[in-house]
Amino acid sequence: QRNFPYSLKQKLFNENPYCAISGQKILSIEDAEVDHILPYSKGGKTEESNAQLVLRYFNRAKNNKQ
Repeated sequence: QRNFPYSLKQKLFNENPYCAISGQKILSIEDAEVDHILPYSKGGKTEESNAQLVLRYFNRAKNNKQ
């Protein structure tokens, strides 16, 4: 499975509402996405230890780069 559950997104947002890429505060959970630290396309697993909360813009710009 490639997509993280919404419950993990909520957990990460409640624990630390800052973008792991830019460091900017995420004001709304709807502006955030859960991102694979090691990209899925490069063998990264869809599990909490490989998850980070990022702003949607930075996640889309990151693509599959590390």
